[in-house]
Amino acid sequence: MNTADIFSTEQKREIGKAYFFNHDADNDKRNYGLKLIIDAHSEKDPEATYIVARLLLDGVLKSSSSDQQEYALTLMCSSANSGCIQARAFLNAYCEERYQEEHDDIQVA
Repeated sequence: MNTADIFSTEQKREIGKAYFFNHDADNDKRNYGLKLIIDAHSEKDPEATYIVARLLLDGVLKSSSSDQQEYALTLMCSSANSGCIQARAFLNAYCEERYQEEHDDIQVA
């Protein structure tokens, strides 16, 4: 039995965050932390899904999807729809930025 199998989804996410985001941890611990976060995402944990989406958008993770950004934003929407406040805040800022860019490109004739 894998030791990760004894953890709840929330424990996987939190232990994963502690290991992965600890930059003093060795690569084995950081990789184990990432595995736990991905496991929690696979179990539909909204915050873990947010973290995976951010890592995809930041280029830390690679996706087999042809459009990595679109896939990451789909995950972000799923996370936000499941109640993750960080995902909602990210999407609000993302949409605001996109709107501002488009608005700035429009010139009044």
